[in-house]
Amino acid sequence: SCLKRIVRDGTMLAIISDARFPNEIDRSNEWGAITARLAKNRFADEAQHSSETALDHYKPEQYSIYIDNNEMSINEQNQALLAELMKLGMFPAEPE
Repeated sequence: SCLKRIVRDGTMLAIISDARFPNEIDRSNEWGAITARLAKNRFADEAQHSSETALDHYKPEQYSIYIDNNEMSINEQNQALLAELMKLGMFPAEPE
Protein backbone atom coordinates (compact mmCIF):
# COMPACT_ATOMS: atom_id res chain seq x y z
CA SER A 1 0.00 0.00 0.00
CA CYS A 2 0.97 3.64 -0.27
CA LEU A 3 1.37 3.94 3.52
CA LYS A 4 3.74 0.96 3.61
CA ARG A 5 5.90 2.56 0.88
CA ILE A 6 6.03 5.83 2.82
CA VAL A 7 7.18 4.02 5.97
CA ARG A 8 9.66 1.88 4.02
CA ASP A 9 11.19 4.94 2.34
CA GLY A 10 11.51 6.75 5.68
CA THR A 11 10.52 10.11 4.26
CA MET A 12 10.01 13.00 6.68
CA LEU A 13 6.98 14.31 4.80
CA ALA A 14 4.64 12.55 2.40
CA ILE A 15 1.46 14.04 1.00
CA ILE A 16 -1.35 11.86 -0.27
CA SER A 17 -3.53 14.39 -2.00
CA ASP A 18 -6.58 12.30 -2.79
CA ALA A 19 -8.24 9.90 -0.37
CA ARG A 20 -11.75 9.05 -1.49
CA PHE A 21 -12.92 6.10 0.58
CA PRO A 22 -13.50 5.50 4.29
CA ASN A 23 -10.91 2.72 4.49
CA GLU A 24 -8.23 5.12 3.21
CA ILE A 25 -8.97 7.68 5.94
CA ASP A 26 -9.39 5.00 8.61
CA ARG A 27 -6.07 3.34 7.74
CA SER A 28 -4.27 6.70 7.58
CA ASN A 29 -5.62 7.58 11.03
CA GLU A 30 -4.54 4.16 12.36
CA TRP A 31 -1.01 4.79 11.08
CA GLY A 32 -0.90 8.18 12.81
CA ALA A 33 -1.13 10.28 9.68
CA ILE A 34 -2.55 13.78 9.70
CA THR A 35 -5.74 13.69 7.67
CA ALA A 36 -7.31 16.84 6.26
CA ARG A 37 -10.57 17.45 4.50
CA LEU A 38 -11.38 20.51 2.46
CA ALA A 39 -15.16 20.30 2.44
CA LYS A 40 -16.04 22.32 -0.65
CA ASN A 41 -18.46 20.45 -2.87
CA ARG A 42 -17.22 21.26 -6.36
CA PHE A 43 -19.78 18.99 -8.01
CA ALA A 44 -22.94 19.96 -6.12
CA ASP A 45 -25.02 20.38 -9.28
CA GLU A 46 -23.69 17.35 -11.14
CA ALA A 47 -24.30 13.63 -10.94
CA GLN A 48 -21.58 12.24 -8.73
CA HIS A 49 -19.66 9.00 -8.74
CA SER A 50 -19.59 7.06 -5.47
CA SER A 51 -15.89 7.91 -5.07
CA GLU A 52 -16.89 11.59 -4.83
CA THR A 53 -19.42 11.03 -2.04
CA ALA A 54 -18.10 8.06 -0.04
CA LEU A 55 -16.72 10.32 2.71
CA ASP A 56 -19.70 12.68 2.91
CA HIS A 57 -21.00 10.91 6.04
CA TYR A 58 -17.68 11.33 7.90
CA LYS A 59 -17.83 13.90 10.68
CA PRO A 60 -15.28 16.73 10.96
CA GLU A 61 -13.82 15.16 14.10
CA GLN A 62 -12.85 12.06 12.10
CA TYR A 63 -10.13 14.15 10.44
CA SER A 64 -7.11 15.79 12.00
CA ILE A 65 -8.04 18.93 10.09
CA TYR A 66 -11.43 19.88 8.66
CA ILE A 67 -11.84 23.10 6.69
CA ASP A 68 -15.12 24.30 5.22
CA ASN A 69 -13.73 26.08 2.20
CA ASN A 70 -17.00 26.76 0.38
CA GLU A 71 -16.51 30.52 0.58
CA MET A 72 -12.70 30.57 0.34
CA SER A 73 -10.37 31.46 -2.47
CA ILE A 74 -7.52 29.06 -3.17
CA ASN A 75 -5.15 31.37 -1.28
CA GLU A 76 -7.50 31.52 1.71
CA GLN A 77 -7.85 27.74 1.86
CA ASN A 78 -4.08 27.33 1.60
CA GLN A 79 -3.58 29.80 4.45
CA ALA A 80 -6.21 28.04 6.55
CA LEU A 81 -4.57 24.65 5.95
CA LEU A 82 -1.12 26.02 6.78
CA ALA A 83 -2.47 27.55 10.01
CA GLU A 84 -3.96 24.20 11.04
CA LEU A 85 -0.74 22.35 10.20
CA MET A 86 1.22 24.87 12.28
CA LYS A 87 -1.15 24.26 15.22
CA LEU A 88 -0.25 20.56 14.95
CA GLY A 89 3.46 21.42 14.98
CA MET A 90 4.12 20.45 11.37
CA PHE A 91 5.70 23.79 10.50
CA PRO A 92 7.25 26.42 12.70
CA ALA A 93 5.09 29.41 13.50
CA GLU A 94 5.77 32.51 11.48
CA PRO A 95 7.98 35.06 13.20
CA GLU A 96 6.09 37.98 14.69
